[in-house]
Amino acid sequence: MQPSSANQPPLFRPEVAERTWEALASRGLMPRAPRLVSWVIAGLLVVFVAGGTLLWRGVVPRQETARGYLEPAGGVVRVRAPRQAIVGAIHVKDGQVVKKGDLLVTLQSGQTTESGETAETEIAGQLRGQRRDLEAQLGRERDWRDNEERRLKSTADELALDLDLLGANIRTQKEQAGLARAQADRVRELVSRGTISVDELQRREIAALGLRLAVQTSERELAAKRAQLVQARIALEQLPTVASERQRSLRQSLADVQQRLIELDARRAVVVRAPVSGRIAAIPA
Repeated sequence: MQPSSANQPPLFRPEVAERTWEALASRGLMPRAPRLVSWVIAGLLVVFVAGGTLLWRGVVPRQETARGYLEPAGGVVRVRAPRQAIVGAIHVKDGQVVKKGDLLVTLQSGQTTESGETAETEIAGQLRGQRRDLEAQLGRERDWRDNEERRLKSTADELALDLDLLGANIRTQKEQAGLARAQADRVRELVSRGTISVDELQRREIAALGLRLAVQTSERELAAKRAQLVQARIALEQLPTVASERQRSLRQSLADVQQRLIELDARRAVVVRAPVSGRIAAIPA
C-alpha cells in the first residue's frame, strides 16, 4: 500500500514559498494574463449572440432533409409542341421568369431526303429559282416597254416630218400640174389655128397627165403616212395597258410563288410561346 498524500508533509515550507512569491512580485517576474483576452472573449460573445439572433429570426439559411414532394404554390404548366418537329432554337433557360406570350422554343420540321436536306428546303430552293426567273422576265418586260415607247415616239416623229415634207411636195406638184394643164390648153388653141403640130399637143398633154398622176401618188402616200401616224399614236397611248397585260400574268405567277414560299416557311418553323406568366422550372433535354 502507498501512504496517503494527506499525511505527507509539503514539499516547500509555507514561509519559504511566500517569500519566493514576494521576491518574484517585487522584481516583476510574476506571470500575467494576456491583455487582449478580455477583448477576444467579448468579441466571441458578440458573435455568438448575433448568430443566435439570426438563427432565431430565420435569416441564416438552413439545410434540412425531409421526405416527400414539393409543389409550387401556383401550380405547374407543361408546355408541349403542337406537332412533332426538331428543336431549332431555345430562347429561355432554367429559372428564367417569362410573361404570357414570350417566345420559348422555335421548332423546325421536315422530312430529310437522300441529299441530307429537308424536302421543304429543296422545294424552297426550287421556288426561289422560279422567283428569280419571274423577276428577270418582269425586268425584260419593263425594258421592252421602255424600248417600245422610244420606238413609237421616234416613229411618230419621223412620220410627222414625212407628212410635212409630202404636203409641201404635193403642193409643188399641184402647181406644176396646173401649169402643165394651162400650157396644154394654149397649145390646143394653137393647134386649132394650125400654128403648132398635133405632136406637140400630145407631148404637152402627156406631161400634164404625168404630173397629175404624181400628185395622186403623193396624196396616196400622204394618206398612208397619216394612217401610220395615227396607228403609232394609238399604240403609244395603249402601250401602258398592253405592257400591264403582258406583265399581269408574270406578276400573278410571282405572287403565287411568294405565297407558296411564305406557307412553306410557316410549315417549316413553328414557335412555342408561354401560355401563362411564370418561371421556367425545367427544360427537358
